[in-house]
Amino acid sequence: MADKTTLVILAAGFAARLEPRTLNFPKHLLSLGKEVLMDLLLDSLKGVRKEFGRTVLITNEKYYPHFRKWAATSPWDIEVYSDGVRRKEDKLGAVGDLIYVLDRAKIKTDFFACTPDYVMENFDFKNFIRFAKVSSCSATIAKVEPDKGLIKAGSCLKFDKCSKVTHFEEKPKQPFSQYYGIPYYFIKRKDLETIRELPEKLRDNSGQLVKILVEKSQVACRVYEGLSIHLTTERDYQVLVRRFSAPLIVLDFDGTIYDVEKLKHDFRAVSAKYDLEFDSVYRRLSKHKPFSLDLVEKYLKIPQKDKISLIKKYRGLISQGKKYLYPDVVGLINKFPGRVAILTYGDTSFQVEKLIGTGISHLFDKVCITQKEKHLCSDFLAKAKIIVDDSPVNLFNIKKRRCKAKLYFLARNKQKLVPSGIKVIHTLKEIKNVS
Repeated sequence: MADKTTLVILAAGFAARLEPRTLNFPKHLLSLGKEVLMDLLLDSLKGVRKEFGRTVLITNEKYYPHFRKWAATSPWDIEVYSDGVRRKEDKLGAVGDLIYVLDRAKIKTDFFACTPDYVMENFDFKNFIRFAKVSSCSATIAKVEPDKGLIKAGSCLKFDKCSKVTHFEEKPKQPFSQYYGIPYYFIKRKDLETIRELPEKLRDNSGQLVKILVEKSQVACRVYEGLSIHLTTERDYQVLVRRFSAPLIVLDFDGTIYDVEKLKHDFRAVSAKYDLEFDSVYRRLSKHKPFSLDLVEKYLKIPQKDKISLIKKYRGLISQGKKYLYPDVVGLINKFPGRVAILTYGDTSFQVEKLIGTGISHLFDKVCITQKEKHLCSDFLAKAKIIVDDSPVNLFNIKKRRCKAKLYFLARNKQKLVPSGIKVIHTLKEIKNVS
């Protein structure tokens, strides 16, 4: 436990721009349909829960009873602390609250600090935590943001080819890059004293963590390209309520929207140039774990120079993911009368890389990547109104769990026996009556 990272959730702000809703109640616990923002944050971090030895939340004195009540019902073991502040005029600021809770909770480990105002639903946290742990410095996350207005209201950063942040600025008058700084920070214990040096007048915004570490230490960066939830204003809240009140459509990825057989065909052609039979490599490497390029790098026994070249070509194919989307997918996903999510089996990093390569990852409200049978993802499936898969076995097992969603077998060009109660369709356009 002593060597594990501590998760620190910064929730001590008074959310003045959401008043009167937040005069006596925290915005992170406001209802979004059947969800609250804090649950969405923890759900996004579920895949790395075992990485954290402790989960600590800091809030203000006014909201403290509400968070204590919520934490008592959470499946996470959450330590809730109050900074003792009752008025926004007396607030400590995001960095001030962080320093306060580090001392109060006696946190001596590396820690991962995040603000639940901002939730990244599809981010590969497992890969980020792995990257941050092996890195020699602290780390943060950036998002490509075409809206300069959002960058001006938030923060902007740029980084070099080694992924080290070279410039960071809160609320820039003129953005100097397309990268928005997301308020998630993996901080090495060696940087704790540097953070404490930040003057009190500069402790209001969490981004100052990055700024001071860029000046006095180093910060690495990873880029996120998926969908985000950001709750700041009443308008944000109304948009989120409408979104999370809409029905949820859950789609399988491989074989349903992504032609994985076409990708394998191209992998075979590339592999043959290295005198490799891809199907044999695939069977051998995926015998005990889902196939991934990490497995190729680790276990494929060919000269290192060839291996690097082969993986580069595999990645080149994956980056052209649009050509592996079925024709009925493009232009249709964003027209579905509801929220659309992905439930897929496979290695997290490999599936995320394929999804990002398609260029449509931003259209999905949520992506769930599992290494267990899909029907065991009961919490995720319980929210679905419609589930579409190209495997009758998956759908039959989901049906046995008494799932209330409408189940669709997407046959495409396949002929398979389908159990009763599961509707057969041949294109996604046949999905109707989502309510």
